[in-house]
Amino acid sequence: MTTGMMGDDEGLLTEKEAAAILQLSLPAVRKLRLAGSGPPHVGIGRQTRYRQAVVQGWLAGEGQRSSAADNR
Repeated sequence: MTTGMMGDDEGLLTEKEAAAILQLSLPAVRKLRLAGSGPPHVGIGRQTRYRQAVVQGWLAGEGQRSSAADNR
């Protein structure tokens, strides 16, 4: 999990951390994101982050199609 100046970033995961939870390769996670079929993500500047609870829910089959607007 990422940690910034203020401590824990509210359960935000890097792409690599999300890939590990999903048991997918980093390119596979990126491909899902670009296709709009992966877990919803958060864009922070040029970085992509995933909320841990959302990734786990998506993995459990609770997720919908990915949209940046869904996770703001």
